[in-house]
Amino acid sequence: TIARMASLLDEDDPSITSMNECDAVVPLQPNGARIPFFCFPGADENPYYFQHLAQSLGHDQPFYVIRDPRPIHERGAYTVEEVAERSIAAIRSVQDRGPYIVGGHCYGGIVAFEVARQLVGRGEDVGALVLFEAPAPGYPKVFRHWKKYCRQAISVLRGAHHAGLDDLRLHLNVLMGLFKRKAAVLNRRLLIRTGLQRVAERLEEPVHPNARAGRSYVPKSLACEAIQFIAADEWHSTLILDNPLLGWKEFIQGEFVIRKTPGKAAAIFEYPHVRELGGQLRA
Repeated sequence: TIARMASLLDEDDPSITSMNECDAVVPLQPNGARIPFFCFPGADENPYYFQHLAQSLGHDQPFYVIRDPRPIHERGAYTVEEVAERSIAAIRSVQDRGPYIVGGHCYGGIVAFEVARQLVGRGEDVGALVLFEAPAPGYPKVFRHWKKYCRQAISVLRGAHHAGLDDLRLHLNVLMGLFKRKAAVLNRRLLIRTGLQRVAERLEEPVHPNARAGRSYVPKSLACEAIQFIAADEWHSTLILDNPLLGWKEFIQGEFVIRKTPGKAAAIFEYPHVRELGGQLRA
């Protein structure tokens, strides 16, 4: 309530306690006999925007959010592989054996992928990997084959696509951003591989460590069924770039299903769109 928010802002409120850490497991809906769903949030690790999704799945579907319990300022430089290993320990504190169902949104989808990969590598059964608007690491990528550029050029000449100076400038900026990010990722991997985490930490101070970890992650193949939920109303430029949300096909050794759900990006977790998302996920 507004009154409660006001009291939280009052420094003299005796109910306020200092929190230096949080729980690794947040049970948004712990009840039910169905296989639990372990979900990883985006880079800011806020678990509560999944609340409506957990509710929309019904009272018989357990829904847990997994996050890193360490304070941001104490983490230093780390990798997705390290995060996944710690997350598996948190998952097993709730469910000690498979089959497991894991998923995640954006950066959380990258972590969920690595969690599933490590679980399969340990001989566990992963029933499904669920991704919500999760871009594959290394994407977007520039089209590699010249035939795709020819088709785009013909489309522009025929008037099917309008390519003005503003459009050209936009895509050039995207390309420059990709080159800069690639250089930063390669530099980060080299520093961590050679034991120079402290140097990497100083370079990464202005950027969230989860974002850095996600960008430098190199996926390996995963033998598992996967589904990617894509926001139907979110635009992705594919004029000169591959769609980053479809790049997971390169790594999934199993059925990979694309499902579109109403809304834009994070709005798929809000009403009224979350009802459709919840119905599809439950099915």
